[in-house]
Amino acid sequence: MRQRSLGKTILKWEYGLLRSVSIKRRLFIIWGVVLLLMTLALFAMLSSTISSHEAYVSMRCTQLVNGVADQIKAGITSLLSVTKYPVVQINNLPNDTYNYLAHPDKYSRSVLYSDLEYKSTMLFEQNREIRLIAVFDLNGSGSYVKNNKKYTYMISPNQQPLQGGVINSEPWFADTLLEKGGPLVLRPDELEISGIYLTDKEEMLFVSRAIMSLEYFDPLGVILAGVDVSGGAAVYEETRLFDDQRMGFFSTDGKLLMGSMSQESVNAFLAAVDDTHNHSPEGSFRASAEGDDQIYHYSSALDGYYFVLQTPYRLVISDVIRQKLSLFAALFAGCILLGVVIIAIVHSIVRPVKNLADTCNDIVQKEDFTLSIADPFGDELSELTAAFNTMTRRIEYLIYDVYEKKMELTSTQLQLLRSQVNPHFLYNTLETIRTKAYLSGQQELSDMTLLLANLLRYGISAPANPVTVAEEMEKLQEYIALQHHLYGDRFTVSINIEPEILSCKMHKFVLQPLVENALYHGVNAIKTIGAVDVLGYLDGEKIIFQITDNGSGIPDDMLEDLREYMDNNNEKFTSIGLKNVHRRIRLLYGEPFGVAIASEVNVGTMITVTLPLRRE
Repeated sequence: MRQRSLGKTILKWEYGLLRSVSIKRRLFIIWGVVLLLMTLALFAMLSSTISSHEAYVSMRCTQLVNGVADQIKAGITSLLSVTKYPVVQINNLPNDTYNYLAHPDKYSRSVLYSDLEYKSTMLFEQNREIRLIAVFDLNGSGSYVKNNKKYTYMISPNQQPLQGGVINSEPWFADTLLEKGGPLVLRPDELEISGIYLTDKEEMLFVSRAIMSLEYFDPLGVILAGVDVSGGAAVYEETRLFDDQRMGFFSTDGKLLMGSMSQESVNAFLAAVDDTHNHSPEGSFRASAEGDDQIYHYSSALDGYYFVLQTPYRLVISDVIRQKLSLFAALFAGCILLGVVIIAIVHSIVRPVKNLADTCNDIVQKEDFTLSIADPFGDELSELTAAFNTMTRRIEYLIYDVYEKKMELTSTQLQLLRSQVNPHFLYNTLETIRTKAYLSGQQELSDMTLLLANLLRYGISAPANPVTVAEEMEKLQEYIALQHHLYGDRFTVSINIEPEILSCKMHKFVLQPLVENALYHGVNAIKTIGAVDVLGYLDGEKIIFQITDNGSGIPDDMLEDLREYMDNNNEKFTSIGLKNVHRRIRLLYGEPFGVAIASEVNVGTMITVTLPLRRE
């Protein structure tokens, strides 16, 4: 039972929640959900495709990095080996190059030439990518051998000694000496050698090393070797996947030796690899550089150096989109087509419902129940429209049959209410009394009778015809004059009426019963001088009258009962003046017109009359 009750509660809650949303919005919510699911599926497929393509790109880039890195590593390793030969001993004896540099006073320069020529022959045969081997003393004088043709051994015939005093002043020479025998890898643009011309220098990398004394570990000279790395660059150009990919070969301190990577990208790579991949000799990761997301594939070609391939991540995404463009276009077109179909379905439901609602509003505003809706279709909404047309025809009949009878009854009730206030026979009687009082010399009684007769004549003559506000005010002042004969100076009346409403129309005896109530129930109940204020003004399309007294006021519970009595909701009072005025206004003009009452004990009472603006 509890489960069934809970189920009903949930269903009721769901029903109420859905019914609080328009049909159009509910249908569009369904469309939105379907579109969302299709979008999620599309993104899932796109994500899977991107992941697969990323794996493929990563594999290809790793192969490229390893291939190029191996070639560069082979070249740099050869240079590192070549630059060690001056200090390599044979049978524990120094070679001629070392002897010349260590004892220039004992050996002639021809010893350096011969030994360099002999050693270079073997070194060029071992690695034909080597292009240059040069040895210099501390003064910058020395000799060199170069191989200009790729894969062809040739010793340059230039065996003339290089002039000193120029090379040893170059920054690379001084930096090499500071390394104390350690290798220094140099870019082509860092190397300036007076007297040496190298073909395709831009395609080479160089290693320099200080030749150190084996006894005192002081520098004796410098050896320089260069290797052609264009083969690795050619492999990179032929096998890279994207034109915007960049290659870089640089040291761990950020010195770019080869490639087109920017210094910002080099620094970003080193910062990221130190944080996450400092123990891996090769790998890949993503990092931000140059305002873009980058993929880095790297290999530690040598200790202290990295070969890196930089790929903007947007290239991978754009490549996926380019390859899957037709599929994505078909899915997007499917979403658009589905949206058009759903919108058509929504309109086929919402438009008839809106047409029905608009017709209902037109009927209410125009009070014309002859309006109907043409709907020749055969769905459920057509059935609803047919039922609506049947209902309006029935209402039209009821209005014709019942409304006329109700109006007749209302007219009868209105005449009855008027007859309670304006009995015609009293007028003739009062005329007789006034004449007799005048003849008897009782002037005050005659005046009182005349005032009362005038009021009765005002009410009897054409009681249904409206009068101007000015005429109603004139009769109100006559009534006040009549009451002064009774109360004397016990009360004062102040009348303030805006001039622009004096010519407006209203029905008779609207204000007199209300002023009478203020005098009888308000002023008469206090011992001090009473005050009644009558205010009339225009408020938009309404005329407002306010009758205020300083009487004893009405208790809250009695005030609430009085308001209900005015609306015929109880019979707790016998006074007819206030109720009759309110009922007459409601019968003549309907809501929101009528009489409202507000009161506070020991302060007074204010009655507000609201009438429609009628100028004719």
